[in-house]
Amino acid sequence: MRAQSQERGAGYFVIGGIVAGLIAGMVMAMFMMITTVISGMGLLAVPEMIGQSVLKGQAGIVVTLIGLMGHMMNSAMFGVIWAFIWRAIAKGGGAAIVGGVIYGMAIWAMMTYAVLLIIGSPIPGAVPAVAWAIAHGMLGLVLGLWPATQPQAFTTR
Repeated sequence: MRAQSQERGAGYFVIGGIVAGLIAGMVMAMFMMITTVISGMGLLAVPEMIGQSVLKGQAGIVVTLIGLMGHMMNSAMFGVIWAFIWRAIAKGGGAAIVGGVIYGMAIWAMMTYAVLLIIGSPIPGAVPAVAWAIAHGMLGLVLGLWPATQPQAFTTR
């Protein structure tokens, strides 16, 4: 009996990347919310700071909602990018998890040392640096779980 091909089209990786990115973004957001509550900054400190990166000098629920939307949109975008990068690498299992964490840390470095500085975000310096790095590692770990648990989708050509 011949095995049926598991090859997936680009749509699978776009939709899957969006879903994986949204899940990873929620995990990251929950971790940062716990961290900012423990550090005394409040539950929605990071989403509000994300919103303030765009709406300078403003605060409140609208700014916080814009920050949440921006975070989730970026997470979905990073999920799609991850899907196509990992599809090209075509590895499953533990390599995908390690690759995901490396990807998350690359996002952390890019955001922390380039994007957030360029846009004048209040996040660098305000948020505990170690927690910020761990949160991005968690984002990547969750993204890496997708090809680790479904390697046939990523390794079949």
